[in-house]
Amino acid sequence: MYSLVPTHWQQSPLSQRHRDTYSLLENLCNSSILAPLGTDTSQVFRPSLDVRETEEALLVLAELPGVSAENIEVEFHGDTLVLSGEKHREQQEGDHWLESRQGSFRRSLKIAIPVNVKEIEARLADGLLTIRLPKAEAALSHQIEIQT
Repeated sequence: MYSLVPTHWQQSPLSQRHRDTYSLLENLCNSSILAPLGTDTSQVFRPSLDVRETEEALLVLAELPGVSAENIEVEFHGDTLVLSGEKHREQQEGDHWLESRQGSFRRSLKIAIPVNVKEIEARLADGLLTIRLPKAEAALSHQIEIQT
């Protein structure tokens, strides 16, 4: 099966270190150190993503609690899946403490396998957006019979 992680990361005994380094760099880029002055990054909404591969498709799962389908946009450009939108919550009378995050978000994933773009599906249910990226025929595995 194909993967979004480069092959040498999977085979290397240092694969966890690579993932940890990537995670550290991603966190640094989203930290207040690199944010414009005056930006409160503690309240910035950034949906969590999980990617799962099946024989027929890649599934991208995005946690979007409290976000309606009208406020989400899913696009596929070349080999990149782009998920963007906005989560907003109006402050209500009686609110004393708010820890829920809100604001605009944009996530991009480079997809390393050919995808059948015309059959991409997205479904939002119970705060979970599931994007199904069917593999193109060239990406599907086939058993080759050996002739004698």
